[in-house]
Amino acid sequence: MPGSKEIKVPRVAFHTLGCKVNYADTEALAGVFRQEGFQVVDSQEEADVYVINTCTVTHVGDRKSRQVIRRTKRRHPGAMIVAVGCYSQVAPQELASIEEVDLVWGTRERHRLPQAIKEKVGKRVAVRPFFADTREERQVFLDHLPWDRQQERTRAFIKIQEGCQEYCSYCIVPYARGPVRSLALEKALEAAEKIVAAGYKEIVLTGVHLGKYGSDFGTFDLVQLLAEMVKIEGLFRIRLSSLEPGDITQELVQLIKNNGKVCRHLHIPLQSGDDNILKKMNRPYSASHFVMLADYLKEQLPGVALTSDIMVGFPGEGEEEFLHTKEIVREVAFARLHVFKYSPRKNTPAASFPQQVPAVQKEKRSKEMIALGKELEARYRRSLQGKMVTVLFESKEGNYLEGLTEQYVKTRVYAPDASRGEVWLVKLVQDKKDYFVGEIINPLRK
Repeated sequence: MPGSKEIKVPRVAFHTLGCKVNYADTEALAGVFRQEGFQVVDSQEEADVYVINTCTVTHVGDRKSRQVIRRTKRRHPGAMIVAVGCYSQVAPQELASIEEVDLVWGTRERHRLPQAIKEKVGKRVAVRPFFADTREERQVFLDHLPWDRQQERTRAFIKIQEGCQEYCSYCIVPYARGPVRSLALEKALEAAEKIVAAGYKEIVLTGVHLGKYGSDFGTFDLVQLLAEMVKIEGLFRIRLSSLEPGDITQELVQLIKNNGKVCRHLHIPLQSGDDNILKKMNRPYSASHFVMLADYLKEQLPGVALTSDIMVGFPGEGEEEFLHTKEIVREVAFARLHVFKYSPRKNTPAASFPQQVPAVQKEKRSKEMIALGKELEARYRRSLQGKMVTVLFESKEGNYLEGLTEQYVKTRVYAPDASRGEVWLVKLVQDKKDYFVGEIINPLRK
């Protein structure tokens, strides 16, 4: 209309650090911003607001969060910088003291963030503590936030659970995420059906303590959700992000065994293979129990990919304790390891434990464990040589398709006439370390 003034649509970009739960949170948050009239753009583009979803699981996460904040402000000096997430929840004043930060927002009530930004609140800390006994805190983040479709993906994440109440002695997460809250069963199934209707073939179920899904309701659990979810027509694959040893029941194993839709890929944190260290960590299992669990899983689920987290340098870990961990890791023969060095987290019990391990020892042990992990990964990959697997292809470059097997093994094939999003039966013929070269046997366009 002549003479009318153009209304600028505010542009917002996101940068996510840390775990898959954080990425799921960012996707949902992007959906809320769109609903509130923002245009969501890539983090490398010019925007009016940059939302940094922070991580605080280790001091490295803290440092990377601060680095991203400062780098973003240097590149976009006129933009508003908002720090959200776990680091913001547990150390809001620390982040607020950073000159480049305009707003600090924790892990609660993130659905209110777009409005706060519209009001141009300026430098402000808006973080509320958790209170486990309130009705409000039983509500999971995704009860308030819609799932946001990412067009470039062929698999989607559903965050079905929030919070943790285990209080491992080294872990800051319960303080950052609060108590256990679950997405209602019917809401989780509704989200899954919408995702499949949008054309996705794989769903990844995520949570801070995924195995506790439903425990706050007391009327359903993870096995019941999976039993209903596998019935969804058009859903090819369900992947579980991470499970604690105590979360793996016979019922869960039998469901995976009897239904090909649930991936035979289980990420189960071991953390340490020494019983004394596990006790100090407040981990509720022994090394021998973990080995028995791994043996049971391999017996019941042939070809299963068992991956794990290993912490080195926990207070009191000497050479003998570290050797015990190496022995257990080798005995279990994990398909892949994520190794990280113990990092003291303020206000956690382990931060004040005696016998703190020097940084040089942590670094040495980390390198040794990473090397062992690579050795075991190579062994597992050799066991896949020549096997027939199903691959969901996620990208195409030229005449080559690339995707993942159910064991989370990257695979590349020559397929000039195929498209991303298709599922194929593939023979793994050559290990290139970063990926397998495969030969197409038969398309499975489910």
